[in-house]
Amino acid sequence: MSAGEVLLGHQRTGSGAINAFTVRAWDGDLASSEPVQASVNVAAIPYTVASYPYAAIDLVPGAPGVATIVDGVDDGAASIPLGTNTFNFYGISYTGANALYVSSNALITFGSANSAFTNTDLSTSPSQASIAPLWDDWLTTGTNDCVLYTLDDTNGDGTPERLIIEWNQIRNIGSSSTGDATFQVILQFEHRHTGRRNPP
Repeated sequence: MSAGEVLLGHQRTGSGAINAFTVRAWDGDLASSEPVQASVNVAAIPYTVASYPYAAIDLVPGAPGVATIVDGVDDGAASIPLGTNTFNFYGISYTGANALYVSSNALITFGSANSAFTNTDLSTSPSQASIAPLWDDWLTTGTNDCVLYTLDDTNGDGTPERLIIEWNQIRNIGSSSTGDATFQVILQFEHRHTGRRNPP
């Protein structure tokens, strides 16, 4: 990993090799207002990176269709029940009650939970297929901080097209700042009506 590069996801292959995709900021600061350049390093499956217009999607605790999945913990993790919805990640489809896990430390893992608070370069850890949006030592032990999710039906046909996960007002243990952070991951489901897979 070089400066200004953030590894967002990985999947181990049968040989133990890791396929990965990265996003690189212009100046190494992903919080910058500058545009973000994207680079892809995937050995087996052709993933692409694209920019999308900003959408104001804010999950509110207790709102209709919004569930709290992790709250009141330090280094906790829980599974999000996908039901019959399926998410395809590096050619593997995940579905059901115990397929996708989220942690208070902003790590998503597939197949089993991982609540580790120390992030890595993903070369040896975590052992699970994972997506690490802002993997660090975060807390959800305050008043409003929690991890939320919703199964979002974007076209009103009664079938969710995507899963939105939000780390809401969480606090970083090692930060000198007294502020909090809110961020999201949006995962597109496989489309059951046409058999079309989610875009990579």
